[in-house]
Amino acid sequence: MALARAMAARLAVTGRLRVELERGTAWPAVLGRVDLGLLDPAPAPAVAADGTCRAVLAGEVHGVPAGARGLLEAYRTHGERAFHGLAGSFAFALWDAVARRLFLVNDRFGLRNVYYAASRDRFVFAPLVAALLEDPSLPRHLDPQATAEFVVFQCVLGDRTLLDDVRLLPPASILVFEPGRGVRMRETWQLAYRPRRRTLAEHAGVLADALTDATRRLAAAGGFRVGLPLSGGLDSRTLLAALGPAARAMPLVTYGAPGSDDVVLARKLARIAGAPHHVIPLAPGYVAAEVETMVARTDGMHSCLNAHAAVLREAGRFCDLVLLGNGGDCLLDGLWPGPEDGPEEALAARLLDKLAIGMPPGLAAEVVAPGAPFADVAARAATSLRAALANAPGGSFADRADAFNVACRHRRWVLQGVPAQATHVEFRHPYYDPLFVGAALEVPARLRAERVVHVAALARLSPALARVRQQGRPFGFLAPPWRRAVHRASTRVRDAVRWRANRFGLNPLLGRRDRRAFSDYHDELRNGSRALLDELVADRTLGRGFWRPDALRRLVLDHATGRANLAHALGVVLTLELFARAVLDGPSAAATEIEAVAARGADVGVL
Repeated sequence: MALARAMAARLAVTGRLRVELERGTAWPAVLGRVDLGLLDPAPAPAVAADGTCRAVLAGEVHGVPAGARGLLEAYRTHGERAFHGLAGSFAFALWDAVARRLFLVNDRFGLRNVYYAASRDRFVFAPLVAALLEDPSLPRHLDPQATAEFVVFQCVLGDRTLLDDVRLLPPASILVFEPGRGVRMRETWQLAYRPRRRTLAEHAGVLADALTDATRRLAAAGGFRVGLPLSGGLDSRTLLAALGPAARAMPLVTYGAPGSDDVVLARKLARIAGAPHHVIPLAPGYVAAEVETMVARTDGMHSCLNAHAAVLREAGRFCDLVLLGNGGDCLLDGLWPGPEDGPEEALAARLLDKLAIGMPPGLAAEVVAPGAPFADVAARAATSLRAALANAPGGSFADRADAFNVACRHRRWVLQGVPAQATHVEFRHPYYDPLFVGAALEVPARLRAERVVHVAALARLSPALARVRQQGRPFGFLAPPWRRAVHRASTRVRDAVRWRANRFGLNPLLGRRDRRAFSDYHDELRNGSRALLDELVADRTLGRGFWRPDALRRLVLDHATGRANLAHALGVVLTLELFARAVLDGPSAAATEIEAVAARGADVGVL
């Protein structure tokens, strides 16, 4: 119990979170839950009438009444088969005292993180790695493979974490732990594109109908105060269109720097929809103010520069639950630019170049120290990407690349930031609704490319919203192809000229703030949060042995003086350094009672 209490205390970072733990010792398994108490308000854990089974649920399972209790009763009737075919956004744990088995189950996309550490006789799990670290017996060894992936891709792939002994429950999984026998895992579903012959208009119609059904149903379920985070982009704009008249009573929330495209365009979209609009301003210095929160809430596996994810907690002033646009930008927006000519190795290499949004392999080779645990960063990143693509199903490289993007990369990249806001508001994902997913997986790659079918669905739902200017572009989504082509060409020329001029110190424009996005990370790290650059060249950072001191100093200087925009690479370095300080530099001050629990072996989990 002492370990469970310590884990719950680590998770309960705000007074809005409800802590529920087993009453009494409940040996040899202890279950608990820390959440807002909205989606499954019944007391946790749910306990069977005869006391032999106990269960906790984080999130919600569609079509299963009574939450955790409903799942528990389904298990008592149907056994493990009750966990197949479930839809929703959830993580579920059940202890069967008669069979002496612990079950961990999640949804098809793993929308609720569950991390675990396992041995043959002991199993500990929680929604944050930081909570697991309350167990003093858990080693704190850096995982070189995961670290290399984070450096290059700005996310970790597969089920790894930055710690060797901690794993993330894969999506669509049933994990079974039996003391003395260890862990076994079963997959309940596999994402695969199976293109269907339809016209663009037909695909757009099916998608628009499915998204309308999902969005309105999720907005109405439960009677919560529901809000929509709205940007100037495509995903949230399409959700707004799908809501139709229901949006008029819904608060729309936008975070962004004053005058940025996201703020300006979202205000215009809200006016067209007739909905109330609220702005959460990102003032200079907001990244520096939130970096420690971001690292703590994402366990160092999400760039701390994405501090807007933490700022969205302010939406709790206007609503209890938000509809997130995550998913639209991967299910419908093709990752692979094509064409599919050349050997598999060459195609994977081209994809690696596109996905290296953290520190490109060439730059990493210059900056990572030869003695660092992840020194062979480029080779490790390439190996992990090839392995992930090999495991992705699909009849073409484009289908496999998009399946990998949805099931693996997007979950570990974009969705990794969701826990930073879930301390104040609950969330639902219309784009991950089964009906919409089924329709999206039938769209051929040529219509996913360049967001063709996504734009067509938006235009079908609301031509007025589709005509509003896009973020960072002078035209809306219905602009003719020739205008988009001219814009792309002119942008490439402008960027090339600026880059070359800047190398000779002739370009005073590079250091200017870019107002096209909700925040200019480069400007923010150069000005508002400039103090963070000092941490990158501090003795503690340079002495860690991860980076070549001279190379890192040069990167910081080039960025600070405006000679180069290196915020994403420096953000990776800063995130890893803050993670190392919080986790690798010292163990948790755990009580003697916790150490005794670790020595005896137990199943302890808090969702």
